[in-house]
Amino acid sequence: MDKYMHVPTHTLREVSFPEDVVSTIPHLPLQAFMDGIKKQLRGIKFGVVIDSRQANYMFAYYPDEVFARGKISYKDCRDIKPRGEEKLTFNVSSKSIENNKTNHYNSDLFYRMSSTNITTGIRNAVKHLRAYTPIDVMTTTLEDLVRHRNSVGQDENYEIRQLSSYLCDSGVMCAKLRTELLHLHTSGHNFIDPVYGEKLAKYVSASKEQAENSSMGQDYICVQVRTTGTGHEFTCLDVDDHKQLAHDIRYDSRRSEQRLSDMAANVRVTTELPDEWLAKVAVLAITDNDSFLDGIGWKYCDEVYYVYK
Repeated sequence: MDKYMHVPTHTLREVSFPEDVVSTIPHLPLQAFMDGIKKQLRGIKFGVVIDSRQANYMFAYYPDEVFARGKISYKDCRDIKPRGEEKLTFNVSSKSIENNKTNHYNSDLFYRMSSTNITTGIRNAVKHLRAYTPIDVMTTTLEDLVRHRNSVGQDENYEIRQLSSYLCDSGVMCAKLRTELLHLHTSGHNFIDPVYGEKLAKYVSASKEQAENSSMGQDYICVQVRTTGTGHEFTCLDVDDHKQLAHDIRYDSRRSEQRLSDMAANVRVTTELPDEWLAKVAVLAITDNDSFLDGIGWKYCDEVYYVYK
């Protein structure tokens, strides 16, 4: 779904008319479009990104969902417009639409349906403004998790290369020298230069930590939190070998479709989390959005967490 712009609901504010509408766009048809959708999708709201200036499209969302369901507009969306001709249409764009009428680099058009008839436009909107499933939320946020976990490995590698450069004047230590230095370290050898011994001890410790971390942080539980009238509801799904899953989603649709189908069949909804997972969510909950803590997990937002297994 990389061709579609996923908009978190916590980044939106509800619109007001006509202040939030670009002056060149007739706002009465757009308002009528919104009212028609609201009659059929009870509780749905329309908003613009917080602190944004006037917009010529509106995001459709429910405040208790993680992502906006899509966006609507009333404008001429054509790539090429004949001179002097304007064709205003009622438009809806969502992740469930792939009209294949343009190249896949144009996210706005690739995920848009248009109609000059408001009734048809409302029908299209009601059909395609669908809620994200737990699998949708996971696949939408997964690559950011990969990015954060990779940054941990990159930091570890950088430290090891710096120490190796001090010890042997090379960022990559040859196997024979590494074996000999490890032997000297474990045997308690006293180096003439005490700083060299300290650097070697740090090198050994950093290498050991990297080896341990390489086997950790690959498997996660994606915990999606929803506040209810009586407390919290947790939707949990296993995200094993997260890097391979992200790769398959992007490059191997057949393999990823089967795996995502299996994951969807094993989604669990509960009002209680195991103590280990709950403790990690609690630690992440007090951090900022998009915070990664090695050994704990990653917080996408207040509603979505990935915790180490």
